[in-house]
Amino acid sequence: MKHGTFRKNMMIDGQYQVVAYVGESDFCELYRVKNPQQEVKFLQLLSPRCCEEVDLPALSASLSRASQLKAVNLLNCSPLQQMADDRTTRYFIMDFISGEPLSALLVREISVSPYESYQFALDLLNALVSAGKLALQDEHFVMTPNHIFIDYAADLRHAFWRPVCVGDFVKNKEQNDTSHIHLAYLSPEALQGQGAQTSQLFSLASILYRCLTGHHPWDYPIDWQQDAMATVIEMIGRTRLSAEPGHVGHSSQQLQEMFDRALKLEPVQRYQHASELQQVITRLRDEMFSFDSTEVSPYTGPSKEKTSVPTEEQPSCRHVVQGFDAIAGMEGIKSLLYKDIIAPLRDKERYLAYGIQPINGLLFYGPPGCGKTFIAQKLAEELGFFYLELKPSDLASTYIHGTQEKIGHLFRRAKANAPTLIFIDEVDAILPARDSELGHHGYASEVNEFLAQMNHCGEQGIVIVAATNLPERIDPAILRTGRLDKVIYIGLPDFTARQALFGLLLKDRPTYHVDIPGLAMLTEGYVTSDLSFMVNEAAKLALENHEPISDRHFSLVRTCVRPSVTEEQIRRYANFRSENPDQPQSI
Repeated sequence: MKHGTFRKNMMIDGQYQVVAYVGESDFCELYRVKNPQQEVKFLQLLSPRCCEEVDLPALSASLSRASQLKAVNLLNCSPLQQMADDRTTRYFIMDFISGEPLSALLVREISVSPYESYQFALDLLNALVSAGKLALQDEHFVMTPNHIFIDYAADLRHAFWRPVCVGDFVKNKEQNDTSHIHLAYLSPEALQGQGAQTSQLFSLASILYRCLTGHHPWDYPIDWQQDAMATVIEMIGRTRLSAEPGHVGHSSQQLQEMFDRALKLEPVQRYQHASELQQVITRLRDEMFSFDSTEVSPYTGPSKEKTSVPTEEQPSCRHVVQGFDAIAGMEGIKSLLYKDIIAPLRDKERYLAYGIQPINGLLFYGPPGCGKTFIAQKLAEELGFFYLELKPSDLASTYIHGTQEKIGHLFRRAKANAPTLIFIDEVDAILPARDSELGHHGYASEVNEFLAQMNHCGEQGIVIVAATNLPERIDPAILRTGRLDKVIYIGLPDFTARQALFGLLLKDRPTYHVDIPGLAMLTEGYVTSDLSFMVNEAAKLALENHEPISDRHFSLVRTCVRPSVTEEQIRRYANFRSENPDQPQSI
C-alpha cells in the first residue's frame, strides 16, 4: 500500500495520533486516528494539490453546515481546518466506521438481499428524520451510494449517511470518475442544482430500487465512463420524461405504488416527509418478514418443512427449493453427498446413536466449468439451509485488519441464521498455503482467523463447502478433520451426465429431432460450461433463421467450440489425488 504523508504514531496538527494510513479515498488521504479523548476517528487530509482541484469555499461551507447535524445513522464530521504548520493543507474529522461505501458493495454484490435493502433504507430515513429540516432543506446535502457507508461491526449490516463528499466539490467534474453514474440517483431538481425538501427522498427511493433489483429505476442509454457530464444530465432527463419507472419483478402492489409515488418527477407529488416514507417502508418490510427477530433459536438439526425465520436476514437468502433434481446426471456425486451430508443431518439422532457426527465441511476440486458452485447451491436447497457464498473479492478491504473483521462478520451471520451452508469459491485465493508467496504477503493472519472460525463449526449448525481449481495451492491445514473432512473430485461429465445435461438445457426450447445421445457421444472431454455454451450458440443460430434448434445447428457450433480443459490439467488433478493418499477423497 502506498505510504501517506504521515506515518503510524505521528501527530497531525498536534491533536490526532495516526493509528494507520488507510489509503486514498474521496480525493483525500484517509487516516485512522485517535483524538485527544482517545476516540478512533477518520481524518481526511487534503494535500495542496487536492486543494487546488477542489472548490474550497463551497466545501468548507458545506462541512460547516454538516458539522451542525446531530442524528442517528449519521457520520458526524468537523468543519474544514487548516494545518497549523502548513497553511496549504486542509483536513477534517469524521466518525470512524468499520465498513465500506455502499457503492463498493453494489459493485461487488450487484444487488442486496430484500431484508437488508429495507434495513438500509430505514437506517437512512432514521438519519433524515432525526436530523430534521436542516438536513432535508440543504440543497448541498445529497444521498447517493457514494454518500452511504455500510457498517460491518454488528451481525446485521447497517447504513450510515455521509452528507458531504469531497468529490462533489471537484472543479473539473469530468475528472471525478465516480460522479457521473451517481447522477442517476439525483432528483430532476437536484440535477439542476435546485434541491427541494423531497429531493433526498427521491434519491433514497432510487437507492432502494437499485439495492433490490440490481439496476436503476430507468434504463438510461448512457455510457457512464465516456459521455460528458452535460450529456449525462440531459439524457437522464429525457429518459425519465419518456417512461415511467420500471416495474419491480415479483413485488407486491404496495411496493410498486411506493416507488411510483417516491419517484415522481414533480416534487409536490412525492412523499413530503421522511417520517411518512419511513412508515410505508417499515410496513412493507414487516409484511414481507413477519417474525420476532429478538430471539435466535438454537440449532436442533435441519428440517425440510422448516418455514419459520429465526433471524432478520434469513429470508433474503432462501432459494426456491429445487435441490438435486436440478443437477443433470452426476449420480455418483449426488449419492455420496446424500450419504455423507444429507442423511446424517436429516436423521441426526439416529446417526449420533452410532457415534457418527455430521460432517464439518468438504472440498470440491476439479477443472473449471464442471459445476462446483452449482452443486453447492443445490446442496443448500436440498438441505433447506441458509446459503452464503464467499468469493475472494468479498473479503477485500482497504482497512487494517478489515479482512479479519469481514471473516468474523461472515461466521457471526452464519451462526445467527443456522443451519447455514457457507460456499467458499476459489478457496486457494482466500486460504493460500502460508509458506507460499501469497501467504507471505501479510495474509497469514487472515488464514489463521479463517482456520479458527472453521474449527468444528458443524457443531454450531454450519456446513462449509469450499471449491478450487488449484487444490495444490491451498493451505494444507484446512484439510484436516474438523475443518474440511472430505475431498471430492468434480470432474468432466460422463456420457450419462452429458446426455442428461443436454436434455435439461434443451427443455422448453423449440427443437426438431435433436439427437441427444449422439451429441453426448460427440462431446467427450467437454465440461458443463462448454455444453451450456454450445446449446446457447445453437439456439442463437436457430433464432436468426426463425427455425427450431436441430442437429444442423449443433454441427455448425461444434466446429468452433473446443473443450476448454486440457489433458495436462486432468493429469494435474490425478497427481494431486495420488500425492494426497491420506485425504478421504471420493469420486
